[in-house]
Amino acid sequence: MRRYVEGQRLYFRTCDPRARADVVVDNSDVDDPRIVPRQARR
Repeated sequence: MRRYVEGQRLYFRTCDPRARADVVVDNSDVDDPRIVPRQARR
C-alpha cells in the first residue's frame, strides 16, 4: 500500500492531472457530486 500511495503522489506532483483535465468531478459527497471550476484546481 505504501508503494502505491507514494507512486500516486509522484504522479500527481509530476503530471498535475487536475490542471490538465477538461472536467474534474468532486465525489467527496457521492450524493451530491460537483464539477470543480477550472480556477479552483490549482
